Amino acid sequence: MSDESGQKQFDSISIYLKYITEGNLRDLIGQNICDAIVNYNIFINKIQVDYVEILENKYGKSLLFEKSVFAKLIIFLPDKKVKEIAQDFGLKFKDTDDAREKIITKGFGYKTFEFSKSIIAVLNLNPDEFLPDPIEVIDEFENKVKPNFSLHNYQKNIKDVVVKNLLNPRFTDRMLVHMPTGSGKTKTAMEISSDYLRCKSVLGGFDKKVLIIWLAHSKELCDQALETFVNTWKLRGDYEIDIFKLYGDNDYDEKILDTDRAFLFVGFQKFNAMIASKNPIQRKIKEKILNSINLVVVDEAHKSLASTYEKSIKLLTENSAGIQLIGLTATPGRSSNTEDGENNYLAEFFNSTKIGMVDDFGIPIENPINYLQELKILAKIDREVLMSDVQIKLTEKELKDLKLYGDEKLGKILNDLASNPGRNKIIIDKIRELIDKDESTLIFACNVEHCIILQTLLKATGIESGTILSSTAKIDRENSISKFKSGELKVLINYGVLTTGFDAPVLNALIIARPTSSLVLYSQMVGRALRGTFNGGNERNKLIDVMDNFHLGNESQMFNFYDEIWNNT
Repeated sequence: MSDESGQKQFDSISIYLKYITEGNLRDLIGQNICDAIVNYNIFINKIQVDYVEILENKYGKSLLFEKSVFAKLIIFLPDKKVKEIAQDFGLKFKDTDDAREKIITKGFGYKTFEFSKSIIAVLNLNPDEFLPDPIEVIDEFENKVKPNFSLHNYQKNIKDVVVKNLLNPRFTDRMLVHMPTGSGKTKTAMEISSDYLRCKSVLGGFDKKVLIIWLAHSKELCDQALETFVNTWKLRGDYEIDIFKLYGDNDYDEKILDTDRAFLFVGFQKFNAMIASKNPIQRKIKEKILNSINLVVVDEAHKSLASTYEKSIKLLTENSAGIQLIGLTATPGRSSNTEDGENNYLAEFFNSTKIGMVDDFGIPIENPINYLQELKILAKIDREVLMSDVQIKLTEKELKDLKLYGDEKLGKILNDLASNPGRNKIIIDKIRELIDKDESTLIFACNVEHCIILQTLLKATGIESGTILSSTAKIDRENSISKFKSGELKVLINYGVLTTGFDAPVLNALIIARPTSSLVLYSQMVGRALRGTFNGGNERNKLIDVMDNFHLGNESQMFNFYDEIWNNT
């Protein structure tokens, strides 16, 4: 082929391949394909066949990367084009034939792609037609495998301690896990439960029967726990397990009677109703649970000593030997009075065994709150005091009663504070200031009436807010919470509902507008503002205290307040 013909601008490889004899094309296409086409022509009718098109259809974009096509192309390529390709790759050659031989020799293997790109460029072809679509090639090796849905180190350390204790027949069958609000108690507990279920299955040999009960006092806590377990077991589980809802409006499921391996999520109210019921199905379910249970996990375990709760826990754990009990709480006490017998009783109820946060060497972390704040798992708290002219004057007897009986002795004081116009103006002004800064604010009011008063006053000044009360209809409650979490609603007011089981990453500010003598309640309210950036919250949140609140210390002091009681029992 002359150099003159090689000077043509090749718009497609087909134009150039037409210079190759039909015999060469048939060889490239394959004898079987060609014979089949010829036989078809003989059997039916004579048809026109474009062998170049067949070649393109066979190889597509990989046409220039096929060894046979590549070699034929180089053989029939004009001398000038051959020299350009050889020079482009820095090949030393004596003459054109030598250049062809070296290109064909070196053009296969890992260099094929580069040589073919050069041919495309030299022949002025369209790269899109002849370069293969890019694919992701993973050629990097990582010598660390990170698990999905993994625990933080401090969570794993707690989990390992608890599981080791559960599987040790010589260890106590009761323990309380103490973790700060926002540190992932539920997630940690579900990892513990998953490990327990797998190990129990192995240790039980061919007897695979196992039943766990999760007890909580609200639907929200049960829902959160169930969802967390489902997500955990889908990753960690190694066998199928039944789950049942025994809380809220859910029916008593008769399938419980036939299960051998199950996780039951139970509300205290629902369980107590079942205990007292004379309904035959409910009585059978109760007996099934009592005769099959292995492990009881109590959320918000500081409530365990409330009469109805304690009754349920005792019935579940004392019906037969070997039943184990785990409590979960951020506040392992009942009262801020260290001499209160209830604190000691709570410790004794869990065999004075409190499992707290430890480092990777098993050494207790001295200040868990600060530790988690530095990790940005918890938010740092910027405290502010709203000065109030209201003075709370208590007699010596009232102070003593307050220590003994808690907030139930604050009824009249809370009513007076709720209706005080000066105090309310201070609160409203602060809310307006936060709204101007686009802050999402949660308010703990003095009582139900105070919620309505604040909402009405805010509405009068053009600020929309939502109220969450124990009497709030389910649909209205969920609607207000949803709007608050989405940022559509900037102010949420509640009384006695959102202290636990409420998680809103958008929250920037917390106003505690009610006095309390309860360290447990106060720490739970503060806990709503502790979600850090690592868990989708903020690095810092505002905590605004009305001055007439009792001073109970900062979040770290509150978290460690009960340590002495547990250490001494």
